Amino acid sequence: MIVLFFSFLAVALAQDDPPPLTVCRQAETPPVIDGKLDDPCWSETTEIGNFLLLGGALAREQTRVCVTYDRENLYVAFSCLESKAGEIRGSQKKHDGAMDADDSVELFLNTDVTGKAYYHLAANARGVQVDAKRNFDGVRKNADWNPKWRSVAGTLSSPSGWTVEMAIPFAEIGVKSPSEGTQWGVNFCRQEQPMGEISSWAPAERGFFHTPEKFGTMVFGGTGAPALQLAPLAGVAPGENRVEGFVRNNAGGSFNARFLVEADFDRFKAGGCKDLVFPGRKKMPLNIVYQVSGDLRDGVSYRWSCRLTDSTGEKVYYRSPRIPGIYHDWNGQIEQLKKQSADIREKLKKQGGFPPGVGEEMAVRLQRTMDSQNQLNARQGSQDGLEGKITQNRQELNALEKEIQGYEIFGGQVEKKRLDFYVGTAPGTESIFRHVDFNGRVAGDVEIFSAKNEFESFQLAVVPLNKKVGKFKVEISDLKDASGSKTIASAHIRVNQVGYVETVAPSYAVPYVGYWPDPLRPRKETLSLDSGARVLPVWITVYVPADAGTGDYAGEMTVQGIDSHPLRLKLNVHVWNFGLPKQKTVVTQFNTLASWSSVMGKGSADYLKHLPPQTHREICRFLIENYHMGPWNGSIQYSPIEQMYRGVPKNYLRRDKNGGFDFSTVGENLRSFIDAGLNRYFLMSFPIGVPGGYPEKFKNDVRDYLRQYAGFLKQKGLLDNGYIYLCDEAENENDYELIKESSRICREVAPGVKRVGVFDYRALDAPVKLKGFVDIWVPHMDIYEKGNFKQCQDRGEEVWFYSCNTTHPYPGYYSDYPSLDPRIIYWMCWKYNAKGFLCWAGNAWYRAGKPGNSRKDFDQDGPKASWKTSCNMKNGCSYVFYPALDEKGGLRPLGSVRAENIRDGVEDYEYFHILKERVEALKKAGAQDKRAAEVAEAEKLLAIPGHIVKALDDYTQNPADLHDYRRKVGDMIEKLGEVK
Repeated sequence: MIVLFFSFLAVALAQDDPPPLTVCRQAETPPVIDGKLDDPCWSETTEIGNFLLLGGALAREQTRVCVTYDRENLYVAFSCLESKAGEIRGSQKKHDGAMDADDSVELFLNTDVTGKAYYHLAANARGVQVDAKRNFDGVRKNADWNPKWRSVAGTLSSPSGWTVEMAIPFAEIGVKSPSEGTQWGVNFCRQEQPMGEISSWAPAERGFFHTPEKFGTMVFGGTGAPALQLAPLAGVAPGENRVEGFVRNNAGGSFNARFLVEADFDRFKAGGCKDLVFPGRKKMPLNIVYQVSGDLRDGVSYRWSCRLTDSTGEKVYYRSPRIPGIYHDWNGQIEQLKKQSADIREKLKKQGGFPPGVGEEMAVRLQRTMDSQNQLNARQGSQDGLEGKITQNRQELNALEKEIQGYEIFGGQVEKKRLDFYVGTAPGTESIFRHVDFNGRVAGDVEIFSAKNEFESFQLAVVPLNKKVGKFKVEISDLKDASGSKTIASAHIRVNQVGYVETVAPSYAVPYVGYWPDPLRPRKETLSLDSGARVLPVWITVYVPADAGTGDYAGEMTVQGIDSHPLRLKLNVHVWNFGLPKQKTVVTQFNTLASWSSVMGKGSADYLKHLPPQTHREICRFLIENYHMGPWNGSIQYSPIEQMYRGVPKNYLRRDKNGGFDFSTVGENLRSFIDAGLNRYFLMSFPIGVPGGYPEKFKNDVRDYLRQYAGFLKQKGLLDNGYIYLCDEAENENDYELIKESSRICREVAPGVKRVGVFDYRALDAPVKLKGFVDIWVPHMDIYEKGNFKQCQDRGEEVWFYSCNTTHPYPGYYSDYPSLDPRIIYWMCWKYNAKGFLCWAGNAWYRAGKPGNSRKDFDQDGPKASWKTSCNMKNGCSYVFYPALDEKGGLRPLGSVRAENIRDGVEDYEYFHILKERVEALKKAGAQDKRAAEVAEAEKLLAIPGHIVKALDDYTQNPADLHDYRRKVGDMIEKLGEVK
């Protein structure tokens, strides 16, 4: 049973969380490297467990690690538990080969915590090795470093799984035999393929392991170091809780120890501490009991940790990571199911209008479900098994409830006949899954609120009750006011079927891997319920023209099952008395990647082509007009500088015989895009990662190009909103020097043009070290507060937010993240006074095609799309809209659920901006005294409350919070009115 939920447990490490720690005991007799793990030394050292997924949740497929050493070698043993042992993969047979598709384990060693490099050693389920020496940025590496170390894979019989045993000579990693007390940075990691889990001991951030600053600590402890082995954590519950395991005292004398356990809940903390005495050379049981007496609500999250220290608590022998969990009140949930069942029984008794046989069939289904409830026992069976049974029971009851509601609302339209389907509604910020029973609102009407010149979206969910009904039509009439004199034509209403892309197991935590709703399939005469689907989601977008009249409009939506009855719903639209400007206030910059765009080659081998300029222009206008996405390189795909220094093969600007450039295409593009609503655009970008600085020829070429380009734009009146991209993801001193160099060039030849710097999550010191060199600061969202980029705003400089590989608890753009995420980002922009948002790419389509592909490779009509949308194990990364072919075989883009929510977020930002303008206008006009109460209420609305956005990594998961607040803001703007 697949359970879909969107709590996305917030498990980000607090800044003061210490890293996990373990003591590595010296072996009296080293192990034999054979993959069997039956050597005595492995039972005499601490067992490391509780691996966490990259997103922070506890891995289901756990890994156990033991480490020991002698004078020559470090020894590491991985035990990889696997519930699907028959699906373990180990295809790579070549040293240093790619292991992305294999089950593998990885060891990270930072032998000098003050150094600049660390070691990365990995082995797959065959024992085949990968090794590299890496800089601290995790990217640049020395793959030619090939140490002589051993790894042998084996098989676990009980429980099932596989093993790897390693021996790494100290000499091969450039160190002497460590003395007792030596500390290394270390992490133990695993890529598990059958369940698609990627996990590690020390919690890794940002979706990958190469974060040496987050490594755990390994202390070399000599032969007398104690060993700790803990039983798996069973979860935390009200009342008495117990932690069990063993402590082995490897020293000759007695060992006075202290064991501490802590559980940190939303509202309180619980835990226990016990002083222990262990005789020499003995393995003694560990049994710690502690009480939890606080208010444990069902679904409350907690973080659990423990540590073993000496009797003073100062010397630490083991410290676990902060292990997340969610408390489930199974007994309470079962009682809720029983109450829901009783309520449904009463509804069935009261509902007398069912067609013959329908009520009786529902009663039989209800009784079957109630019988299964009586078999549920919260004290027996595994948690997973119980959770699955409760979830199934809840889904069955929800389906019955929705079906009853369907008859209550639509039964009268079919004249006492059986319903073949019913229709539900949902906002665009909710994901509707094809394989899960619809759990939204069943209603005969939809009410939306919109400004003028605004798009507003919602979803219809068509739920079949008759398996033979698989095709539908959706028609929407013109919308008219009560007098009939004002109309929003149906031509302004788009209808799309929501399509699905099949995700792969990503490098971050998600509740589900499989079909996710995202692409908006093109409107056709009929919409098809995909085979095996339980619901057909239909995306409706209403555009209210800028010249529409204020007031209430109504129309009719008809959902017609082919060879079946039609159902009719009302669509009510309230148009507020204000409109949104064509050029929005907040900046959105999404890279459009011409060099990576894949188009259909009509059967020829050269399937990978650069977009023709006209096609590129059409895509850019599509982004601007429909989604308010500014293509940051839209005006010019590649400047001459990029062509010369990045090897771009196609010229869009050419020098004439006098050394000048023809900027006519650039001017045409910019005029076209500004007319469509573009508010910012770039002139050029400087390369990053150039050792020793830029060559003189490069700098002279840049000066020549920029001087001519800026002059051209100034002459055309287009320079004010241009900017220069100084760097991409700067992270260290070398990058900072390049920024200073490029910034000086810009100030020299293009004074007044804004200089933009984009900063990697490591660039915490950039606001101080680059003061005066950057005008617009664009940090990753997760370093805005860590790096105190607010100081840049305090200096009067702009800040935008940036997203690339951003994972929860920060909002992201991945297709397997909640639909609310792309929209809430712009609420965060408002709250933190960020003037824009930049995403590294919106159409990285380079995986979309392959040699010999055909039209079906761009299919948008099946239950899933055939586009390859996972990039570096991140689903939908830089794939915000989709490539498709028109009837003539030409490229055209398709929108997406995420793109619609991006647009709606940009429009939400504009609401706040308009409200602020009206408040300021009232104050300027001296009307604030007469309307003091309204002004105070409006100013309160401008401060987004904590229940919606508390922090960049703490925000609501409830779409209703967003929609209710947006309506309050719109109502207030309408109430304040235009200020004369």
